[in-house]
Amino acid sequence: VKVLGSIGMLDGGETDHKVIAIALDDPLAAEVNNIEDLKELKAAGVDLPTRIREWLRRYKTTDKSDPDEAKLNTFLNDGKFHGPGEAMKIIEETHKQWSALKKGKAKTDLTRDFWL
Repeated sequence: VKVLGSIGMLDGGETDHKVIAIALDDPLAAEVNNIEDLKELKAAGVDLPTRIREWLRRYKTTDKSDPDEAKLNTFLNDGKFHGPGEAMKIIEETHKQWSALKKGKAKTDLTRDFWL
């Protein structure tokens, strides 16, 4: 995949980064390098970054008994997307933490919410 960016959310009071990517074999992959490029596409008149953000806002909220009463998800930084460079830093840091956990060398405070 090609990483386009990320958006930060709160999940149970903890930061939860969502990475936005495109498959390398997607016909549009050569044209799309970041979230801003998605805005340019306007697929069928749709602002894709806004559509992604709104989908994430409602992600995992409709499994409630009354979807209209479900609490919407909360974003960090007013729901602003980060670019691919920042997203790659998040991926690299998370991978380091996961690797340490897997090797049994993780610090408890960094990995209390990780699972294998």
